Amino acid sequence: EKKHPVNRKRYKGILAAHIENYMILDSDFVFYEMESNDIAELAVEKILAANLDCILCMDDNICLNVLHILQKRQISIPQTIRIAFTLCLFTNFL
Repeated sequence: EKKHPVNRKRYKGILAAHIENYMILDSDFVFYEMESNDIAELAVEKILAANLDCILCMDDNICLNVLHILQKRQISIPQTIRIAFTLCLFTNFL
């Protein structure tokens, strides 16, 4: 969900990493509401058609769904495309 605070924070971090590394984040390839399998299928199709080399998922459930879609299409990982997901670790420093 686009308005969820965790997703907004993760997106800001991804955007900051792109800026820090002088990269452009193409908003045409930022997808929300990926819990729907139909939307996930369309997103993966669009990414593959654009010949991108990596899919960054906002959480592990979305990542598992994307992996399942790629497996069903017999797309090899990491040879054809790489998959990553964001992981938030909260550490309490005393």
